[in-house]
Amino acid sequence: VSQSRYTGGRIEVEKANDSGKYWKNTLIKPQFILDKLNFYKEDLIWIDIDTDFLEYPDCMKKWESDILAASHTGDISGIKASPLGVRYNPRSLSFFEDFLRCVIGK
Repeated sequence: VSQSRYTGGRIEVEKANDSGKYWKNTLIKPQFILDKLNFYKEDLIWIDIDTDFLEYPDCMKKWESDILAASHTGDISGIKASPLGVRYNPRSLSFFEDFLRCVIGK
């Protein structure tokens, strides 16, 4: 765990078990994010380990919505899996609880 020069927040890197299949690995994301939200009880930014930044996006420094996602097209059709900004609030918790229910057993 270290301090981010971009956000002033904590950076935490954890290795996840590799299932051997990309799509199965992505299914750990809702549980991981939900666990971190409940543990730290604060907003978080999820960044996949293979996400490259040319510079840290200004939109990730402060946002108003419950969940913020990057898009390569500039709209919802191009939403990327990383980075994600997630507010610690009941709506975001509920979203990730629902997301988790959708992927359990997949």
